[in-house]
Amino acid sequence: MENLNQDDIGPIDNIVNNYVNSVLKKTFPNIWDPSYGIDNINNSTTITLFPELINESLKGSKYYYRRKKKIFIHYTNLNSLLNIIREGQIRLYDLSSLDDPQELSYSTNALELLDIETGDIEEQKKKIFILSMNEFKEEAKLNNFINWRLYGQDGSGIGIVLEISEKDYDYHSHQHICKVFYNKDDLKDLENLVNLSNEFFDKQDENIKLLNLYQDLLARFLAFHKINIYNPENEVRLIEYIENPDYLDETINFDLKNLKERRYINIKLFSEISKKDPFLYSLDIKLSKVILGYKYSRSNKRDIEEIVNKISDKSLGYQIPVEITRLKKFFK
Repeated sequence: MENLNQDDIGPIDNIVNNYVNSVLKKTFPNIWDPSYGIDNINNSTTITLFPELINESLKGSKYYYRRKKKIFIHYTNLNSLLNIIREGQIRLYDLSSLDDPQELSYSTNALELLDIETGDIEEQKKKIFILSMNEFKEEAKLNNFINWRLYGQDGSGIGIVLEISEKDYDYHSHQHICKVFYNKDDLKDLENLVNLSNEFFDKQDENIKLLNLYQDLLARFLAFHKINIYNPENEVRLIEYIENPDYLDETINFDLKNLKERRYINIKLFSEISKKDPFLYSLDIKLSKVILGYKYSRSNKRDIEEIVNKISDKSLGYQIPVEITRLKKFFK
């Protein structure tokens, strides 16, 4: 990094401020002014922006989750539920580990980002870890039958109800919640951002370059876009963006599914036993209820509730209500 005098910094400040106001704030009107670094190599100046993408700065954009009550349901199986409670944490898998081969590549290609290669997309997929959920209100309205069939083992699985605290949510910068968008038109905001960026760059001195827009900004939001055949899922995603996963080898874990290696991180759940460290950089997530699929009986419920609460008393310090989905009435 070059040491610049005040005469150098003034023009750079102007470039950065103009870019923020004429480009970034058109899509993210409340984005905070980023810090930046400067490299001078062979008479070429590269300005690297470091956007402070806390959730509050996403207000006014489609990528800010507006509901104050953040209550979701995540579908899994009984063994995974018991492991989640026993370990007091839940897994987020990276995009390269998911079943949809078009994760991120669909939305990236739809923006016609000609300078983005397959390797760039694959690199970003390893930085974005997600938990797939649905809004719990859809369960209450009996609107989640398709997800029980697809992800709840056709009624033999489990729904985990997660409540994410509103407290401090706005001040997290690496964990975001957003509904998934399924139509190509939903990409127009990011398409406009790319076009404005290109126009801005074209007007600058050819020896000045300004940030990798895809890597530093776009990729994490493109992860909230999927091809429209998945529209019936009405998915909500919790994502965690890890800029340098190679530096966090001790926190990246691995398992296998159908002989394919999968990469994941763990997020700790709320516990009455070990209160959250105020300096812990993670959302406050509580497992507040367990919903059994429509193939479970009342006697199944009693047995599962007993074992769930034996484990949760010991690991989380509180008991978790267990009930059978209201869809059960259609499967008597």
